[in-house]
Formats: sequence, structure tokens, C-alpha cells
Amino acid sequence: VASLLDCAASSVGVAERTFVRVPAGTHYLDVSTLATSGLLTAEIVTSPPTPAPANDVCAGAFALVDGTPTDVDLARYDDDESVACSIAGALDAYYSFTLTAQRFVTLRAEGARAMSLRRGTCGAAALACATGAPPQIAQILDPDTYFVLVESPPLEAATVRLRFTTADP
Repeated sequence: VASLLDCAASSVGVAERTFVRVPAGTHYLDVSTLATSGLLTAEIVTSPPTPAPANDVCAGAFALVDGTPTDVDLARYDDDESVACSIAGALDAYYSFTLTAQRFVTLRAEGARAMSLRRGTCGAAALACATGAPPQIAQILDPDTYFVLVESPPLEAATVRLRFTTADP
């Protein structure tokens, strides 16, 4: 049974895609055109495997900075975990932040499909979970370390802009 890795179309005559960490196995390329004549060229270039970023797993979560947007290219990540509000097979990245006082926290993941928030440890149950366009979590949080998971399905994975801001409650 085959599954679609990606689909591309172009109105200018050139469609190009780059894939990272493609699983081992046989893969097929289907190329078609609306032209009735002419040449059609398809090229496949392979490279050594690309290692996953450190924050592909919770233990490597990157620290968020209050008021500084963080961009993440989810196409470089794997599906390491699913949460209640996520989509099976979604690519995910982990981030963290630490609060030293109670704060009103807003997390907004522009370009993602789901986001979850955990308190204390990577293995903790989700404190909050959000979906939507974009998913957003906004609530008062007590002092502690928190972990944020952002996710999108592989065919929708694009650059996600994660916004993290805090304010007095």
C-alpha cells in the first residue's frame, strides 16, 4: 500500500521539492503534464541522511524567549509523540520556558495545526491543548518549567512562527 509523501503543481513549468530524512525503501515519482508535446525532465538527487534537530524530542526542547518569535521548519522533524488534540502522524517540535513568578502566558503557533502545553516534566500530561488556525493557548500559569509541543501533518508542514509572551496576571 502506497502513501502520498507530497504533491506539487506548477504553472510556470518547474516544480521542485526537498525532502529530509525520507524512510528507507522503494519510492515512486509520478510526473504528468497538460502539454500535448515537448520534453519532460524529472531529476532525483539523494544526499546523506539529515539528522533531526535536538528539539525533535522533549529532552532537547529549545528555550523560548518572552516577546521573541521563534520560527521552526516542521518539515525537518519527525512524529515523536501525539497528544489528545493532535493529528496522527503529525510532525512535532518541542520548546520550553521557565516562569519565576505567576504570569499570564500567551502561546500562538502560526502555521501549526495543534499545540500542547505541559508543566514540570516532559512526561507530564497535557495541561492545555489547542487546535485551530492558528492554535493558541492563553492562561495564567504558576512558577515552574513548561514544555510546548507544536505539530502539523506532513503534507501541511511549513514554517511555524511560535509566539510566546507573558504579562502580569
